[in-house]
Amino acid sequence: PKLIELIKLSAVEIPKEVGSAVYNAISYGNSSQVWYLIGVDLIPAICSLLQVNNIDLVRAALEALEKMLVYQTFEKLETIVKAMCDCDGIKTLQELRKHEDNKISSCVTNIMESAFGTHLISDDAGRAFPAMQYYRKILGIGK
Repeated sequence: PKLIELIKLSAVEIPKEVGSAVYNAISYGNSSQVWYLIGVDLIPAICSLLQVNNIDLVRAALEALEKMLVYQTFEKLETIVKAMCDCDGIKTLQELRKHEDNKISSCVTNIMESAFGTHLISDDAGRAFPAMQYYRKILGIGK
């Protein structure tokens, strides 16, 4: 989709409207539309927006992630978490928890606590994983 192409082109030069479009697609799209976007790499694209030096884009990306995580089944939540881990989105969220903007740090805290729990574990490659996913993986739960 064109929206994801725009994000991938150059996350630094993306206008605020692209962030708003991502948020609107997640907020107002139906479940199958949202899962289509997730299937075409929306999560890595959103996570790339978390690293730009534009507070409005970071907020829009966080709000989109927060909306995406609400009311998900366990299996779908695991898919989202895995995609976020694969592109270092969890690590970026962990860094944004300390952001000077209260809205950003508050949104990150809400995402981390409600969807993943607060405890993170690093794997051998140094990637941060939510503890609940890590424990499921080593215990073989949810396969």
